[in-house]
Amino acid sequence: MHLILGEKKLHMIFKSEGINKISNLKILHLISSIDPAGGGPIEGIKQLSKNFKKYNVEVTVCACDSPSAEYVIKKDYFFNLNVFGKTRFKYAFNIKELIWVFKNIKNYDLIIVNGLWDFGGVIALIASIIFKTEYYVFSHGMLGPWFRKNNFFKNLKKNIYWKLLQYHICKHAAGVVFTCKEEMIDARKSFSPYRVNECIVNYGVDSAPVNKEYLKSKFFNCYPNLRNKRLIVFLGRIHTTKACDLLIEAFSQIIDADNRLHLVMVGPDSMDWIAQLNDKAISLGIVDRISWLGMLTGDMKWASLYSAEVFCLPSHHENFGIAVAEALACGKLVLISNGVNIWEKIVESNAGFVSQPTIEGIKDNFRRWLSLSEDDFQVMSENALSCFNKNFYIDGANESLLKLFLENKEMS
Repeated sequence: MHLILGEKKLHMIFKSEGINKISNLKILHLISSIDPAGGGPIEGIKQLSKNFKKYNVEVTVCACDSPSAEYVIKKDYFFNLNVFGKTRFKYAFNIKELIWVFKNIKNYDLIIVNGLWDFGGVIALIASIIFKTEYYVFSHGMLGPWFRKNNFFKNLKKNIYWKLLQYHICKHAAGVVFTCKEEMIDARKSFSPYRVNECIVNYGVDSAPVNKEYLKSKFFNCYPNLRNKRLIVFLGRIHTTKACDLLIEAFSQIIDADNRLHLVMVGPDSMDWIAQLNDKAISLGIVDRISWLGMLTGDMKWASLYSAEVFCLPSHHENFGIAVAEALACGKLVLISNGVNIWEKIVESNAGFVSQPTIEGIKDNFRRWLSLSEDDFQVMSENALSCFNKNFYIDGANESLLKLFLENKEMS
């Protein structure tokens, strides 16, 4: 089957199980920043780009970061990167980026806009009008209901911007991409008017490293005070969306079950909240039962997951939850809320416990975990790895995404 993207001919061979080979596809990602503290969107790009190499797909990323930023210099990514300097506001308006895209867009088959509410969407819309370049918008959960009801003034600004620009950006995109049905349905209730070409793709991460015992040893050598504890690991941004305050409150109410229980908070303090949360822990008398490790990457991130007994993410809203998939890849039973949109997969697989994102709900997850027999716990841990392999392994995500691009092009 021969398909035309731009002026390039793509050769595709479909087998019954999916895509076998694609050649010469070039994708341009637009994202405001590749700072790993930004969470899921940039991690998703990293994971997909690494795996795309087996399909001969080339990925380039444009971002508004400083060339001297540590995470830029580190080069722990598998894509070509162009950075244009930090911008003053979160909107990421950068004329240098606009000029670069217009000069180089002929070298790319399509654009992926990561997220909403910034200048990348405007660049893609203009490029589609002038150069007829196809683009897709990944909403990354930014049309979720929790964001709409928890900040009146921010939501008012977004309503205005939606009517002026974002609606048109989404309407003219080849597809607005969601990672599950729940996210897509929530988005329909977001802003008015709402007319988009909805697309659902699989999303996932790569397998966990196989050197489990080495990583656990490395973790406990770094944090010897955590040895012989029953670790509950939270991995994500320290942010109100993640319900960190409720997690601490719920944890304080179950610690009497075992004096070895210890809560490990891993992630960047994206809203200067840790000091306040630590004060809360002091008032609850559990400050010595919580460790704040900051942001961990690479081996140390995986080491924290392997060292945990369970993983916990009680978010109010999470369109996918890359950290949940990573925990499952480590064979970890997960305690999450039904605000994490992949919760149904967890229930279907019996790979963890799901509750409301409330103090009582989080406590219920803890209690159900603590009441498990050793045999039942082992079965659920095995189920966690099976759940990952079946639903969230990166190969399925790559093939799902590539099929979307090429099937849409075939219909156009």
